[in-house]
Amino acid sequence: MDKTVSRTTYDEHLSLMWVLNYNRFVKPDKSRYIRSEDYWGFFPVNRPQFKIKDLTLYYDEQLDSIADYYDAFYYTDAYGVYSNEWYQKGSINERSSLIYGGANISELTVMEKMFQQRKLLIGEFNLVASPTPYDMRKALEDLFQFRYTGWTLRYYDELDTAKNPDIPKWMIRLHNESQGRPWDYKGPGLAYVNENGTVFVLTKKDDLISEVPVINTKREYAQYYGLPEYLRYPFWQDVVIPYAEENVIANYRVHPNERGDSFLMYYRIPKIYPAVIGDSAEGLRFYFCGDYSDNPFGFLTSYFRGITYIRKLFYNNQDYNDRRKFFWEYYQPLVRKILHDYYFRKDRIDRSTLRPLPKRALRRRVGGIVPEENSSQVEPADRKLKIDPTSSPLPYGLRKIQALLAQETKVASPPSSEKITFEDNQQTLPPVRKEERTSQNTSEERPKEKDSKPSSAVSSKEPSPTSESTERPIRETPKAEEKPAQSSTAKEQRTMPTLQTPKEKPSDTPVESEKPYVSQKAFIDRLVVLTRSGAFVRGRDYFKDATANVGNTSYSQAAPASSMSSARSTSARQGWKLIVASFTSEENAKLFVAGRSEFEIVKIPGTPYFRVAVKTYASLREAKADIANIKSSYPDAWLLRI
Repeated sequence: MDKTVSRTTYDEHLSLMWVLNYNRFVKPDKSRYIRSEDYWGFFPVNRPQFKIKDLTLYYDEQLDSIADYYDAFYYTDAYGVYSNEWYQKGSINERSSLIYGGANISELTVMEKMFQQRKLLIGEFNLVASPTPYDMRKALEDLFQFRYTGWTLRYYDELDTAKNPDIPKWMIRLHNESQGRPWDYKGPGLAYVNENGTVFVLTKKDDLISEVPVINTKREYAQYYGLPEYLRYPFWQDVVIPYAEENVIANYRVHPNERGDSFLMYYRIPKIYPAVIGDSAEGLRFYFCGDYSDNPFGFLTSYFRGITYIRKLFYNNQDYNDRRKFFWEYYQPLVRKILHDYYFRKDRIDRSTLRPLPKRALRRRVGGIVPEENSSQVEPADRKLKIDPTSSPLPYGLRKIQALLAQETKVASPPSSEKITFEDNQQTLPPVRKEERTSQNTSEERPKEKDSKPSSAVSSKEPSPTSESTERPIRETPKAEEKPAQSSTAKEQRTMPTLQTPKEKPSDTPVESEKPYVSQKAFIDRLVVLTRSGAFVRGRDYFKDATANVGNTSYSQAAPASSMSSARSTSARQGWKLIVASFTSEENAKLFVAGRSEFEIVKIPGTPYFRVAVKTYASLREAKADIANIKSSYPDAWLLRI
């Protein structure tokens, strides 16, 4: 899944395609993967024309079939494509409206179902950051077992804007606004960016001992995956906090001096934070805390066997900004080993019982609820800095965060020192039998004994199976998944579901129906871009015109739900509604509007969202004229057309 494909070089998933091609991983028809076709997301055609291949075009029953059809899910980039870089009518270094991007509930559904079926999941930097919706972020964080702090950073070999035109203008503007001083830095340094608009810079001259963040891979994992223990990484990376220390494969380390450390302490940013988060229980889930699949190199080298033996000829070790060294020395051996391990044992995995969705252990503490303490002997950096992983520094509004955490707050209020656990509404599944990690003879070569996974990784404890009570978008397990795993003969006959409804069985399904593209015109007609942050209307009911001729599917007309609790009632007339909050839980929406008669709850059929509207307008011009006044009280307000 790659939603950031503004150029035909396909940079954001080129590294993955190189690994697949070089190691001869093929499709079911034995053909090789093609980087311009074999992915989901944004497809550039002939600027300004484009196509979209998205999971929102499918019904829930078809998403079940997709999760059963594919063996692995790799989300390379969710950042998306923006109007300035695509239509080329403004500076690509300045922020603009979003065309397409952000993770959605259909993708989350497929990932959760594949996780339950014990299939390989790999996520990467920017999956949980903007423009992914807040509710999707929380569910993805629980799925990959970490909490996103809202901070990202990147190394620049030159901070002088006169010498380095690649520094984004929006970053400079936000720095000047948040720091109250101009961007007058020179030389190399690190730029830290928070989603609330805060930007600060650590320079090599004044704040850093070593200018580039270093990936420190734990020794047992470095030996198992064939990685260097220490390696520089200069590109975009996000600061996250893991739920369990035993899941961390590698950490970043920033080396500030006393002055630089005071900046990090002030903003509560750890100096050591995860770079690669794995799955200590079964080794089937990974998250890369950096833009790892975006590396500039030649794809033709993937056709030459043994090219890795002369890899040092293809990068400059003295250039700190050269990401090609990271690709050759770290990314390709790591991803190759992950794919090979899964390939050798995927047919032997016991799928007769569903794997429970990951949960989060909580404990009571004065001032909030935080994850259970790590079992590591070394105290985590986030505890020294007293960072609360459950609280988000993002500017989504105090009332919204209070509503999302309302259930935990009610339970944690009694004064007591006992630990409290919160259980989900879903049924408790039986314990999962741990899969053996030994390899057997297959069509590919058996791994050598020296490559066997270290015992410490196999025997590490699984996080306690408890979680927060906030509802996730997807919880109920379909009945179809409760059936025992099919035989290997049945697996070979798997077919990719099309956009046809389950009841329709056309005699001759065209090949193009397997690629549910949406044309640019049909997509733009249903796209509403209104805020500077790039928020837009999501939901598969907005694609009805684009898919009417493909799958003969029908969609319900959007209409606001009846008023709830103290929310005032409105007629279901067409127009523009000013939305100030969006929830996947009706209870949280009611908590948000409690005691405030000016709010109404809008539920659109076909979507899981309960949106809170404050005003209704007859025309877009009238709405835009008044939105500035509303944004003074609700900065995240956006418009929705009914």
